[in-house]
Amino acid sequence: MIMTNSDNGTNLMSFIARAVAIEYDWDLLKPEVFESIEMTYDEMNQFIGKFEGGNDVMEFSVDGDEFIFSDNNNNKSALIPITENKFILPDINILYEFLRDKNNKIRYVRVTTSEGYNNDYLKQ
Repeated sequence: MIMTNSDNGTNLMSFIARAVAIEYDWDLLKPEVFESIEMTYDEMNQFIGKFEGGNDVMEFSVDGDEFIFSDNNNNKSALIPITENKFILPDINILYEFLRDKNNKIRYVRVTTSEGYNNDYLKQ
């Protein structure tokens, strides 16, 4: 049992649970390990734009050799590419997967939290 007294308690609990899983070799809670890949400006550039879901708007841009995520409050973070269409925000283990429509155009970004919850955001 893990108990916390914090607004960020679920994040703390997941870190503790993963540490215990590693120590006791429990497959269920072992963290997935991602390897970064190299991506060119042109490869990253295809994913830029604004995406909206509910009241949330997120924007993706390229700054030099970095792929940048901005949220509603204009907080910016560099994302790390892990596949040809997936990026990770390593500090809090959030995945951003860009999905194409039937015409091969980027249409959505699927955001998956470290707890496994996901939401799709439509490109504007």
